[in-house]
Amino acid sequence: MAEINKAIFMWLHGSLRTFHSTDTVEQSGDKDDGNVVPPPLKLLQAFNPSSLPLLKLSLKVDTPVILLQNLYPKEGLYNGTYIIIICIGRCCIETQILGGSFYG
Repeated sequence: MAEINKAIFMWLHGSLRTFHSTDTVEQSGDKDDGNVVPPPLKLLQAFNPSSLPLLKLSLKVDTPVILLQNLYPKEGLYNGTYIIIICIGRCCIETQILGGSFYG
């Protein structure tokens, strides 16, 4: 599946934006314990368990996407909805729903 996505991205114009689900490591627990060293961020980003969402999501404008989770069913964002990426910001993604009663 990843190979198909890479091939599609090569045909699309524009720059590839990558989002990481883990981009910081927070120290928790006792602050006095200096022996605990958090794992490196690159190590956390290397794992991709099949039962969890992707840790690294790469997108381009005009990329078609299928939602795999019910985000906001009242607005048409439910499992299996086809959307297209319109704009990619630093912290948000603007999309357009393709088809159905929530088209546009």
